This record gives sequence, C-alpha cells and structure tokens, in this order.
Amino acid sequence: MGRGGKGGRIQLDDTNKTLRETPGPGLTVLQVIPDLAAGGAERTTIDVAHAITRAGGRAIVASCGGRLEGELRAAGGELIKIPAHTKNPYSMMANVIRLLHIIEQYKVDVVHARSRAPAWSAMIAARFAGKPFVTTYHGTYNANLPLKRWYNSVMARGDLVIANSRFIAAHVHDTYGLAKPNIVTIPRGTDMSLFNPDMVDHARVKQMREGWGITLSPSADERVVVLLPGRLTRWKGQTVLIEAAALLKDRGRGGDAVFILAGPDQGREAYSNELARMTENFGLAGRVRLVGDVRDMPAAYLAADVVVAPSIEAEAFGRVAVEAQAMGRPIIAADHGGARETVLTAADDPGAEGLATGWRVAPGNATALADALSEAIDQGIGGRAATGALGQAHVRELYSLEEMCERTLNVYRRVAGSPASRRIVAARGLQGSEHILVIKLGALGDFVQAIGPMQAIRKQHPLAHITLLTTEPFTPLAWALGIFDAVWSDGRPRNWPDQISLVARLRSGEFERVYDLQTSDRSSAYHGVLWPRRPEWSGIATGCSHPHDNPDRDAMHTVERQREQLASIGISDVPISDLSFAQTEGRADISQFGFDPHQAPFALIVPGGSPHRPAKRWPAKSYGTLAAHFAACGIRPVILGAGAERESADIIMGACPEAVSLVDKTDFLQIAALAGHARLAIGNDTGPLHLAAAAGCPSMVLFSSESDPRRCAPRGRLVRTLSVEDLQDLNLQRVIGVLEEAGMLTKNSTLETT
Repeated sequence: MGRGGKGGRIQLDDTNKTLRETPGPGLTVLQVIPDLAAGGAERTTIDVAHAITRAGGRAIVASCGGRLEGELRAAGGELIKIPAHTKNPYSMMANVIRLLHIIEQYKVDVVHARSRAPAWSAMIAARFAGKPFVTTYHGTYNANLPLKRWYNSVMARGDLVIANSRFIAAHVHDTYGLAKPNIVTIPRGTDMSLFNPDMVDHARVKQMREGWGITLSPSADERVVVLLPGRLTRWKGQTVLIEAAALLKDRGRGGDAVFILAGPDQGREAYSNELARMTENFGLAGRVRLVGDVRDMPAAYLAADVVVAPSIEAEAFGRVAVEAQAMGRPIIAADHGGARETVLTAADDPGAEGLATGWRVAPGNATALADALSEAIDQGIGGRAATGALGQAHVRELYSLEEMCERTLNVYRRVAGSPASRRIVAARGLQGSEHILVIKLGALGDFVQAIGPMQAIRKQHPLAHITLLTTEPFTPLAWALGIFDAVWSDGRPRNWPDQISLVARLRSGEFERVYDLQTSDRSSAYHGVLWPRRPEWSGIATGCSHPHDNPDRDAMHTVERQREQLASIGISDVPISDLSFAQTEGRADISQFGFDPHQAPFALIVPGGSPHRPAKRWPAKSYGTLAAHFAACGIRPVILGAGAERESADIIMGACPEAVSLVDKTDFLQIAALAGHARLAIGNDTGPLHLAAAAGCPSMVLFSSESDPRRCAPRGRLVRTLSVEDLQDLNLQRVIGVLEEAGMLTKNSTLETT
C-alpha cells in the first residue's frame, strides 16, 4: 500500500517547509539499515538524513540499497553499499570491518542502527571506534526462544535507545530491564505536507470513490464509507470488520454503509478468498469491497467517512491512525499498542468527552467495533467533521515529520557531546535522557526572576532533556538562555483545539519530573491531566510529590519563594538571574538604533506599566523633567516601552529634545544588551526594569501602593526602590536625591566620574 499521490511520495527538498531550519553542530551520522525498499524504517531513514543535512551535518547510510536510493540522494544523504541485509555470521563480521572503515574515512560522530542483523555489526564497529551507538526499536520482535531473545537484544544495547511509541518503550524496559532514562520515545513522524486535506484536489477523491464503485461525492452520497487500509493479513483485523458489518446489518444500523478493505494480499490468496466467502455468507456482497493496493492514500482517506484499524495484534506505532487523523477523519482503532497514544478518547481524560479524536475498542471484538461504528455513523457529517478537526490538531502537534526529526537530532547531539558526557551516557542507568519539564508562562518580570532557578535546574540535571513550557513572547529569550533542549510556546491555549493539543503534548512528553515555577491554578491543572502516570512534581498542585506548602509563600519575594520551593526537592544553590551574556558581541544587535552606546553615557527610562493599572505609573510629564535633568548632566535619555507608550514618549521628548525613543523597537535581549551598557535605568514596576537589573545595570524602580517591592522588586547588582502611596505625588527632587544617594548620579547635578 503506497503513501503518495498519483506521482508517488512527495520528495523532500528545500521547498518543503515542514522541516525547520535548525542550527546544528555539523555532525556526521551513519545510519545502518538492511535495504532501502519501501517501508516505515526506510522512509524514516531518509527523513532523518534530510534533517541532518539541513542542520549542517553529513548523512551517511550504509545499506544494500533499493528503490528509495534516489529519494535518499534528493534528501542530501550519501549511500555506501554493503551487504547490510545479511544474517550470515561470517558476513556480519565482515560488515564490522566495512563499517569501521566508513567510520574512520568519513569521521563519523554517531552510529545509528535501525535493524537487528546490521545492528550487531554496527555496535561492534562503534565500540571499537569509540563512537556513540544509537538504536531505534521499531517493533516487539517475536522472541519465543532464548536465542532469539538474545539476538533481538542488540536493539536494546544502544547508548540511547529510540522507541517509536511508549508501548515499545515499556516493552524494551520490561523485556530487557533497560533503565528508562536510556530509552527515548520518538513517535514516527508523518509528512503533514503530504497528508493535508488542502493539498488533495477533488478530482483525486472522485477518481478514488469511482474506483470503489461509489459514484457520488462524500458530501452528496448519504452512504457512509468505512475504510480499513492495510495489507491482507489476518492480524490486521479484516475479519473483525466484516463481522462488525454483519452485526450492524442485523441491527438495522448503518443503512447502506460501504466497507472498503484496501491493501494487497501479497500472495495470501487463501486469506483473500476467505474474506470473499465471509462477505457472501453474511449477505454483505456489494457492501464489503476488496479493492486491492491503493497508491494515493491521502485521497483514499478523504474518500472515506470513517477509518478503522482493528488490528488483532498490537502495532508498535500504527501509522494509519495518525495519517487518518491528519486528513481529518475519525479513527476507530484496537485498544492496544501504539493506538493508545495516537487516538484520544473520552476515557483518557474524564470530563473531556468533547475532546475525543476517535474510538478505541477491544482487540478482536466485533461487537465493540460495531458499537463504535454505530456511534460514528450517528454523529452525522457535522459531528464527524468536528471529531476529525480535533484529530488534525492532535496529530499535527505531536506526530509531524518536523517533530520526529528535531527530537532525533537532539538525541544525536546529546550522545555526541563532550567526551565526559559520552562516558556518562554510555555508563547506562544514569540521567542521559531524563526528561524534565519546567513551567513558566509569564509575565516578563516573573519570567526574568525565574532565570536563576532555571539555571539551577540545568545544573542539577546536566545531561537531561529539559523542556520549557511558556508563552510565545518569551520563546526567543528562553532559547537564548542556552538552558533548554525544547521550548513549547503554547502554555496558555486560547481555544479547545489548542487545549487538546497541549494536553496530548504533555501526556506524550514522558516527563520524569516537573518544576512548576508558575505555581498558578492553570499550571497546577496540568498536573491533573497527566493522570494516571504523574511524574515527580515540584509546585503547589494538589497531591503533587514535592509540594511547596509554606502557608506564607504568597507573602514571600518571588526569588525567596522559588529558592525555598527548589530546596524542598534537593536544589539548594539558586543564583540571582543573570542576563549579562546579552552584552556579548553577536547575541543582541543594538547597532540599528542610530547611536553608539559605547561613546556617550545614556540612561534608560521606562515610563510604561500595566495598562489596566495606571496607578503604577509616574506621570510622563515627570519623566520628561527627569530626562531634561539627565541631558543637563551629559547623560542621554533613551526611552523604552511597547507601542502603547508612544504618547508617553512624545511627552518626554517634548520636554527633552535630546531624548531618543526606542518605543516598540526592541526585543527582550536588546533591552538587556542596552542595559548592560547604560549608566542607569529608571522606571515603574514593569518587566523591562527586571531585564535591566538582571543585566547588571544600576536600576531604580518606582512603586506605588498598587504593588509591594518586598514581594516583587527586581533583583540585581545595584537595585534601589522608591515606594510612595501615590506616584502622582512623587516630586522630582526626591527621585534625584535617591539616585544621588545610590551613587547613580553625583550630587550638585554633575555627572559622576569613574
């Protein structure tokens, strides 16, 4: 059964924007696979090769080749032909020598094996060469005899083992006792540019339905079309679907529903004939149709109303469920294997009945399948479309080709780190692939004050894969910190498709520990959605493993509160947030602002604040008078703020023509870089002052009774606060006096010299 459209599978090239341009370390990765015939592992090899080359690396594939060689070359990969398919012990040892030569000649950084026979050769070669060895465990691999179990065990011998589902990860752990931190779950990626309803024209769908003997379009034909894609083999569950169709017929349900069995028999004529006889015996002739191999699967999914995957044996991943959801079709799958992760039902999250993407039914149970089909049919066109839309959001978030490739590259980067890191990872059982989640959603000041705790968490888990859950405004700053392996910017979803995506993402993260630095009702609720496999949790969520239960926590300063929270989970060394790195050349471009911060002293003025809390603002007219005072002292005022502060900036520049307005022109890193060069910064209780303080800039913050500096004042090398009941009553001379007392200005209105 093919995956592409009329012309075959879409080639990966530089116009395929589903793959992110990810800066990479220029690693050379050797993937070893028996052949390049069509198949999931083979196509994943090509997808990853493309990601490696786009990340600036070199992708080598050792294989005996096959019909996908052209696709590998188009993806930027290089094929070196060896008899990697052989299971002959002597030939396998000869492959060790061949692979050693390849590793040496091409200066390979990481060796990645994707099948058992070549994995033995690749492992021995990697160990001799002192290179990291990674495996991908693609299936359960039958192991009825001890010798077969030992043969299969090579796939669990990688420095890191990639499992294509949590089901497989649990199988590897249970079968071989492999420590969970050494197993990385990376689901198979689906090309969302290929499996995209918007990319399939009506003519392709019409041709598909006509080929099935269904002449009208899906919207005009009242008959429900049920599709079961998969080669004709008993374990795929075709007999179960026929029995379910018969039950629907006996119940008088389903009307004229048509059941399409799409897939080649691959020489299993006896089974194909058995299916035909079952169809006749149940009186389903014309309603159950065996249509053979289907090459245009995107069109096939759109030609159906419901897709089923009733496999009798557990599938390691089950791409049909993901592809069907990507095409916006409800899915009914057997309740085992990878389907338990890819198909969401109301039972997964009690109270979330409206967020199901399909149904899971007992394997081999025709009655349960008939019940689910009846529900899907009763939904009608609108209900099925709503379920399909949820499925689309779900799989596009978690099972995209981009996501798979990015996570695989992260595995390569991790094992190919410093020699010390490699030895630790190879020691097994340590934290080489521990998954940590940090939650910090905002606001800006709170985020800045959490940087110190974030740095302490990284120090506590130096080799872990740490993900930050935050919101979009803080994503660039989060990446710039160099702390996180992944940054998720969807921490505050605004609608139900985004909510279901985030829930699914959190549940698939396989986090061993969560540090909730937000400690809000929203972030605490995320603890609940991880039931029943809740990780260690530091925060205030009810029932969490490491609660910060100090009854006075809300009266504490944010910094002290987070230090105490982390101390309760064993992290005692928490530094003050430090953004001084922003001054490093190349980290933040401030040359575009039209003045040289290195030549003349300047001061940052931040006149803004929360729009809904005007009492937190000193009047712009007062800032204008202060700016004129700075200019008289030889200090150039520079005004910062968001677009809403333009009016305030105009007032300040009206009072001080020498002032420069950078309102709505700076990002967070640029503010920190400017602050690192500034003589001082002054402003209201607002986020940019936290950036300035963390960058080491002498800072003065003005507070009214609306906020308490004892709980939220910026922390830094030199920070002064001035607190009054009403900022409207604060006079200029008092502000200048505090600046002089702090040493930020010299007395008698002259510029301090150093």
